[in-house]
Amino acid sequence: MARGAKIPTLPDDIVDSILLELPVKSLLQFKSICKSWCCSIDDPEFVKSHLHKSFVDTNRQKILFISFEKIKPLGFTAKIRSTETSLGVDSKFTLLDPPIAGFLNDTYSGLKVSLCNGLVFLKNYTSMMLWNPAIRKYKLIPSYAMPPLCWTYSIFGIAYDSVAEDYKIVHVKVTDEIHRDHIIEIYSVINQSWRRMEDIRVPVGFRSIYRHPVSLNGTINLIATSTRDKSECFVISFYLADEKFIVTPFPRKDQNFFSWRLCTFANRVCISATFEEKFSMWALEKDGKTGLLIWNNITAILTSDSSIHKFPGGLVDLVCVKENENILWRYCNDEKGHFIEYDVQRKEATEFKLEIEILLNKHLPLLHVESLVSPKIQWD
Repeated sequence: MARGAKIPTLPDDIVDSILLELPVKSLLQFKSICKSWCCSIDDPEFVKSHLHKSFVDTNRQKILFISFEKIKPLGFTAKIRSTETSLGVDSKFTLLDPPIAGFLNDTYSGLKVSLCNGLVFLKNYTSMMLWNPAIRKYKLIPSYAMPPLCWTYSIFGIAYDSVAEDYKIVHVKVTDEIHRDHIIEIYSVINQSWRRMEDIRVPVGFRSIYRHPVSLNGTINLIATSTRDKSECFVISFYLADEKFIVTPFPRKDQNFFSWRLCTFANRVCISATFEEKFSMWALEKDGKTGLLIWNNITAILTSDSSIHKFPGGLVDLVCVKENENILWRYCNDEKGHFIEYDVQRKEATEFKLEIEILLNKHLPLLHVESLVSPKIQWD
């Protein structure tokens, strides 16, 4: 290059397009390259675009495993491990340590976990935390105003309210096991405060059986059964923007309601179960004519000749669709890390085991994406 010649530069839109292809770790490093790159990466619209690209690109998706290891005769510590969706026998795991030492100790039955847009909500017996592992930032969530009464159990979920542009944590306390009375509280990340919803109630006549709600597109969803007929199952969806509940009956009755699984799949809320030697999955969608939520059967796989049929009722948890478009399951009642990979093209299933000594039977595998999301709060 001749002396005095200018170094060529790329237009901003091309630079942004290149940056969108990079993982979070690289973007955090590149923020120090120059001021313009730092501004681009911190721009809220860039953060949204990068998040959207991570959701649709299976190469960017990861799986989080919540496992438990004994630390003393009667105690456990939780471990959060991350791996690629191309999970196999030789997969490498990354241990994600919460920034507060000991936060996951002695939490076997009390740990609550919920994911949304790269943010991880954690609750142990005494504290709550909102954490973005990718950018290494966290915020302790203050305790809610506890009324002078007891409750049977609590359900927590985090979701993004796109109307208010706010992340919200929803806490549902079941206060009466017989009459199914509930108390609902919502924490606003922007306002950093809890409020009790006096006028909104969980629909009566339902008993929740799914302790780890699924969050997607501004909704928090959980499985419930009728208090009158356990063969009647429903998905109860709470919409943050409207602050209302919608109840959608399952596509069929089933006495073995614990065989149903709730998950996100292809950016939709889905349920799955095994019936008559077929693994079937239904997606919750809005009917174009009526506007009501309906179930659309999106897959049915024969299981009689495969490992999927090994457990009664098809007790397997759908983990993800891998990069090669194969479907991955995990035996939900198994503590030894057994998995099933279904080859969609060959219609064959193979079983493999991860060589790690962990208890996997407490929490479902969670599909996760790394993100630059940093809510409008002062991180701790």
